[in-house]
Amino acid sequence: MKDVWRDLIDTVGPGRPDLVGAMEERRALGIERYGAPLRLDDGRDHVRDLVEELLDGAAYAWRLDHTDLAIDLLELVAWLAHRHKRKDLTPLWRGRSTPRVPEGGPPPG
Repeated sequence: MKDVWRDLIDTVGPGRPDLVGAMEERRALGIERYGAPLRLDDGRDHVRDLVEELLDGAAYAWRLDHTDLAIDLLELVAWLAHRHKRKDLTPLWRGRSTPRVPEGGPPPG
């Protein structure tokens, strides 16, 4: 079983040492709450989990008057639904040939 946080920290951490502490805290919180770090093969729907977290993030950004960030996060949600061809998430991108992706975000694939 692959420890997602450990892999992310080991891969991204050297280039972003400013974020390592925060990532380590999130990993530790997961272990404390669930008895194990986040794993790829845990049976969860990781696309849906990500969509739900991004939707929450958009609401928090909106509440803080970061409207551009909120809209970018919502566009990223639409991109994920489109990219993963998720019928259960189809309403998020229906009617758009390709969702707009925030600058610096992943390219439509």
